[in-house]
Amino acid sequence: MDGSFVREIILNAVPTIQDINGIQCSSKAMSPIMAPVPEKLTVHSLSSVVQFCQNELEDGKNHVVSVEGPGSVNIYSRLSLGLRQRETFLHAELLMLQFDFGRKYSLENFIISLQSQFVQDETTANILAFVGNITAEATQKNEDDGVTQVVTVKQGLVKVAEKSVPNPVILRPFRTFTEIEQPASRFVLRVDPGPYCALYEADGGAWKNTAVMNISEYLNHELAELVADKKITILA
Repeated sequence: MDGSFVREIILNAVPTIQDINGIQCSSKAMSPIMAPVPEKLTVHSLSSVVQFCQNELEDGKNHVVSVEGPGSVNIYSRLSLGLRQRETFLHAELLMLQFDFGRKYSLENFIISLQSQFVQDETTANILAFVGNITAEATQKNEDDGVTQVVTVKQGLVKVAEKSVPNPVILRPFRTFTEIEQPASRFVLRVDPGPYCALYEADGGAWKNTAVMNISEYLNHELAELVADKKITILA
């Protein structure tokens, strides 16, 4: 291998800049060398987001608080003047055991989950009263037309009665940060032989938009002074 071959390799490795029709073009793709940035902080509540904005943001303006979903909020820096990049200061991520919609739960696990993973109200009380009286034999004899199920339930020690499964039901499962009201949405309750119970979402995911707007309203209220001074912008 002679020296001319090595020089040819080096010359080909170095990008060249050409002006083509008034536009500067490079013979090779190039990326800027980014300045090092610290790792973002991760928290798990909206109150931590508020505390960070009030106590930790550096002096300046145009910081962005972005509500990116029912369980995700990020705080970004203003754009850098040179490379037009943003630094992520903080990421709030929801940590919560959530109900598995569409899954068939055993009767006992369904009752436990309904009590622990939903806001308790009259609807949850009615469902608990209904499923608490379902017997294994009853679910083998249910009537189902695809919309309404009729299941035999116990009344007292010996008497039985036919009861319709309550549908649709309006419930408020824990699906977003606890600082805000949990969005209510429609669900379909199904009872299958076993017995098994399942809940199916029936609102097309509209609850997510409600949760995002609720988070935005909470942050705008808690950070009203910073928003008014244009030190932060809250996006949803």
